[in-house]
Amino acid sequence: MEKIKDTQYYTVYYDRDNELAEIAWKQTTEELEVPDGFKEQIESAHRDLLDIKPKYLLHNVKNAVFPFNPDVIQWIAEKISKDLLVKLNVKRLAYVLSEDDISKLSLSLILSKGATVNPNIARSFHDERDKAINWLLSDTSS
Repeated sequence: MEKIKDTQYYTVYYDRDNELAEIAWKQTTEELEVPDGFKEQIESAHRDLLDIKPKYLLHNVKNAVFPFNPDVIQWIAEKISKDLLVKLNVKRLAYVLSEDDISKLSLSLILSKGATVNPNIARSFHDERDKAINWLLSDTSS
């Protein structure tokens, strides 16, 4: 995969042949100001993804530290589901999950809200990046 963008908080990779994008969030997310810092970085990452328009998307949050803040969780869920995924028209979305319990809880709340908005997008959750990529590329509906 080609590195498209590398910031202090995330890196975007893209595999053009497979139309697969990965956004890998870094541990430095714990330094972000809540809620404005998170919102700013998520919007920036979404703009990067919209420039690529992948068919398959991997959200790698294994190293991320997300806040347990209901307002931020709601905003992220709406931003991902109503804005990003609709505009991208992704077919499959995979997550590599963090081992941090608070981050897992925050992420599970975000994902449960998002799944109700876009129930037609296939989603999968993994503990390893390679497994997530294999699942994304196993799509036989194309």
